[in-house]
Amino acid sequence: FASVEDAGAWGWKKAKPKSGTRESDEEKVEKDLVDSIVEPEKVGRFLFKRTVKTIESPALGISASIRELEKRIGELQKPINKLPPQLNDLSEPLKDISKPLNTLQKPIASLGQPIRDLKQPIEKLEKPITNLERPITSLEAPIGDLKAPITNLKAPISSVGSSIGQIKPAVSSLSHSTEALNAPLKVLSRSTTDLRQPLGNIDTQLKGLNGELGGVRKPLEGLSQPIDKLSVSVDKLEGKVDKLAGSIAEIGFSVKLLCFLIGLVIVVSSFAVPVALFFLIRRKKGHPKKV
Repeated sequence: FASVEDAGAWGWKKAKPKSGTRESDEEKVEKDLVDSIVEPEKVGRFLFKRTVKTIESPALGISASIRELEKRIGELQKPINKLPPQLNDLSEPLKDISKPLNTLQKPIASLGQPIRDLKQPIEKLEKPITNLERPITSLEAPIGDLKAPITNLKAPISSVGSSIGQIKPAVSSLSHSTEALNAPLKVLSRSTTDLRQPLGNIDTQLKGLNGELGGVRKPLEGLSQPIDKLSVSVDKLEGKVDKLAGSIAEIGFSVKLLCFLIGLVIVVSSFAVPVALFFLIRRKKGHPKKV
């Protein structure tokens, strides 16, 4: 139903009486009617406001407002019928005002279906939005559960960093130690290289002695008398040669053993750094630093 302010928007205003004059009730009604007709912009303003409100309602409120306006117009016609005959002509403009209102009712009612049609797409959009909210809400708990383990990992990570900082000096000292071992190994390898040439010379000498022995044996075969003496001398010489060959064999075995030991030292030194680093890290983990 239209309020008192709505009626004021129609332009039904009370005229202020002039000083020293009195107006009858009929004159006031006549003036109000004339003011409302003379100021049609107030009527348009009221219709615009009412239309906006009813569209927002939506369309059913507009129809109710139109019926209320028609009722108000009918109520306004009652005092007009009581007016003098010359004012009866004012009822026609009022009827003309009600006609456009009636014509507005159909297009306003036609707005109801588009408004209802919009509700279904809106409802269809609400379901996907709700479905999107559920997985997002379900992710909040796992994300919250991850915060505590991440926070708990900070202390071990920092302790590992400090342990690595403590291990670095030991690793650097170990690398210096391996560098110090490299120098004696190089000296040993040079010594073995230097021994190879004398061994080669000894082999050459042995071959020469064997040749000489062969040359001595041939003349001895042709001799009959000093054979015993020569054979004894040859036996002694062969014993010396055998001893010399044994010494050479021992020297060769020593050289091979030395080469093996040098290779073993090289292999051990190549594995010493990672093995020492591994045991050092295990030792650090087994005895964590007390805060």
